[in-house]
Amino acid sequence: MGIYIGTAISKLRKHKRMTQDQLADGICAVRQLFRIEHNQNSPSAYILSELSYRLGNELFDYIPYSTVEEVYELKQLIDELMRLFNQHNHQAVYEMIKSNPILINTKCDHARMELMWLRGSLSHYLKVDVEVNEAYHIDTLRIKYDINNVFDVFNYNVKPLDFRVLNSLVVYYLSKKNDYNLAEQLLLECISSFEKNHNKITDSSYPRFVYNLSRLYLNLNKLEESLVYSKKGIDHLLSNGTIAFLPALYNLHGRALYQNGQEEEGRECLLNYVNMRKLYNPNLKYEIVIRTLNEKYELGLDLPATDE
Repeated sequence: MGIYIGTAISKLRKHKRMTQDQLADGICAVRQLFRIEHNQNSPSAYILSELSYRLGNELFDYIPYSTVEEVYELKQLIDELMRLFNQHNHQAVYEMIKSNPILINTKCDHARMELMWLRGSLSHYLKVDVEVNEAYHIDTLRIKYDINNVFDVFNYNVKPLDFRVLNSLVVYYLSKKNDYNLAEQLLLECISSFEKNHNKITDSSYPRFVYNLSRLYLNLNKLEESLVYSKKGIDHLLSNGTIAFLPALYNLHGRALYQNGQEEEGRECLLNYVNMRKLYNPNLKYEIVIRTLNEKYELGLDLPATDE
């Protein structure tokens, strides 16, 4: 456990306006909490879990940042960056990365990887101050791993942040380098790593990888392979009750089925795609979506009778 996790506990406790007596009550001795907060003792997983519950904050999420004394401030800043990024406020993210002294000077490897990943992701929307290419993404992984090439990373226990970097590299291979063979190999390795090492896959990178591989196979007219992976993604998302990528995977699966000669099944999947998109986006012009599918894929889909 990182040497400064106690600093995060102390600052969270003070932010909640709790005394050490109040936080420690029923969990550990006050003296033990004192030593934990001063980074003299490391809390057990049980104590960390109980303190998390009382503080209303997931302390385990602070561990990757706890190699540095500014653990609390760094985690808050990264959380704010991710909030802004998810809201597509890309310029604000970029300005924070370039101007905040804690982010600029951090020695925390996990945070440095996140900041490099964010810079790379921002390059799709803004002009950034670095060249984002294959070497950039591999150098991001080298912050934590001693690797000669990207596939060496699978010799380690790959973490969620690593998969985000790998996904960015996949996007680079597909959209910038047009190296479909390398993209396919990397996608297969990522999917295999998830399936071998995670009993329950919750990270959003997995459906993203499955989607990208299914889409790649569809574009290469490898219909059977596209069907296998789009079905794998659909089954995974339905079993986990997850929405992300489900409409897109229905779209891919339907197109692959139709092109594979399974026209009726293809139409059904594509209608699932359209209906889900309408559900998630009530302002969607339903007729326009149907017309676009008909024109692009010659599907001959009709508007459902219930849509008047």
